[in-house]
Amino acid sequence: MISPFRRSLGLIVVGTGSLITPLDSSVNIAFPYIVGDFGKPMAMIQWVVIFYVLTYASLMLVFGKLGDLFGHRRIFGIGLAVSIVGLLLVSVSPSFEGLLFFRFLQGLGSGLVTSVGPALIIALYPEDQRGRAVGMFTLIYALGSMLGPSLGGWLVEMFDWRAVFWFRAPIALFSLVLLFTLPTPSKRHEKPSYDIAGAVTLIVAMSSFMMTLNQLQRLEQQGVLPVIGFAVVFGLSVAGFIRAESKAKEPILKLTVFRNIDFTIVNQYSGAP
Repeated sequence: MISPFRRSLGLIVVGTGSLITPLDSSVNIAFPYIVGDFGKPMAMIQWVVIFYVLTYASLMLVFGKLGDLFGHRRIFGIGLAVSIVGLLLVSVSPSFEGLLFFRFLQGLGSGLVTSVGPALIIALYPEDQRGRAVGMFTLIYALGSMLGPSLGGWLVEMFDWRAVFWFRAPIALFSLVLLFTLPTPSKRHEKPSYDIAGAVTLIVAMSSFMMTLNQLQRLEQQGVLPVIGFAVVFGLSVAGFIRAESKAKEPILKLTVFRNIDFTIVNQYSGAP
């Protein structure tokens, strides 16, 4: 039985650690200063976004499955550690190319943290309190996105553009230090089985889908061929993913849940007005 105090502390720990992702909105304010410092054209700033967003968005489901197999707390802790390293390396990057690589590393950390954060919250609370707890977690996440630009502007003015990265390292470290307060997960007795084929095809599918959307915004500059190319890769990888999931012992995504009409309708129209 988890005490109310320990639940509240766990919510603070997970919520604080998860803030590193929505607070990335502070980077938007620093875009002109980043490209100016490295002598790059403003158009190059898209890669600062792509290397980060593409990484964590395409890996979230893959990392979530790792959490199911090896423990959500462990994956969350690894994500915080990777994020600390990535954020600090971005803030001291001597070149634009190095910054892009460290943004990729930061994306790995954010993907690990974001993929298991909600599961950690759900595990802390009994069923009748989970709705409120998840609501509080979502509120913390939303506040991070809202405060990011204002905080970013202040940090750039007081320090420089590198501050929008390094200021999140102490936040992640605080959560990492207090991570031990979360309950120790029960050990799996069976040998874990990971769906590698599903993971690879899912990553390719998500990446190619996001690149298709990116290229749609650049039709005038690059033409339609890149859009068609990425769209074809997306279609083939989706087909490969469906095939892999139908054969996997422990699939990343159980496609059978979509046979439940209630589940499908709720998820399809959850964002409708």
